Amino acid sequence: HFPGIMAVSLHDLEKEMERKVEAEKVQLEEKRKEKLEKETQKKRAEKQKEFQINENQKAIRKQLKEEYQKSLKDQADMWTQERHEHLSREEKMRRTQKEKSMKNKAELRSQIEEMTNLKLKQEMEMTPKELALNRSLFHFVENQ
Repeated sequence: HFPGIMAVSLHDLEKEMERKVEAEKVQLEEKRKEKLEKETQKKRAEKQKEFQINENQKAIRKQLKEEYQKSLKDQADMWTQERHEHLSREEKMRRTQKEKSMKNKAELRSQIEEMTNLKLKQEMEMTPKELALNRSLFHFVENQ
């Protein structure tokens, strides 16, 4: 037998086996790393998706809040406008009443003035006797 050849062959076989085992270890490590990287990417994607959902929800809440505040402001503006219109109508009615009242007072003054002028004219046309009689009659009626 040829122990040297056999020994070399066994030695070579051992080396070849070690190399194969080492290559398999490296391959397994690479697969493990790939799997870990995929999981990390998957988690990153999920977190990004969650973040995006949260951002969308924030934007929606902000928009709803703005719309709600705008509707409140619009409602308040509408009430203010209605109140203003109501007060304007009341003010117009008061002004109209005041104008009527002043017109009536002016008419009354005018009538009093006319009557006074008429009385004075009549008195000027009276004789002193008629005037004295008229005045005493007026005082008599006034004192009753």
